[in-house]
Amino acid sequence: MEVFGEGDLTAAVNALPPGQFDSLEDRFGLIADWVLIRQRIHLAQGDRRRFLHLVGTAALDAGWQLRRNAEGHYTPDMKALRFPAIESVTKAKPKHTISGLFDLWWQEAKATGRSRKTHDTYRGLWIG
Repeated sequence: MEVFGEGDLTAAVNALPPGQFDSLEDRFGLIADWVLIRQRIHLAQGDRRRFLHLVGTAALDAGWQLRRNAEGHYTPDMKALRFPAIESVTKAKPKHTISGLFDLWWQEAKATGRSRKTHDTYRGLWIG
């Protein structure tokens, strides 16, 4: 209730001074940030207001499409076609495994004169 308020907020939003978009930030800021982080997109601060407006428009359009679906209308959403396909961000894969890091360490340690006993002791601690 604090974020979205009650009833028709059009008059309150229209009464805001030009350039102030607190209501857009309150309503769509979290989802906008989630999208930007999820897709690893950096947005210039000057573009935020426009982006929030676009997120809001897309959210309203999606809501109307879901309402049509709930009423039994499953025709494709033509407005959704305006969005390009975005490939999902793949899960970050580690460059090295623990055993791989250990092997790299051992190559350097062996060159400095470490003994095989040190190798065996450390391997037991690191890898088990």
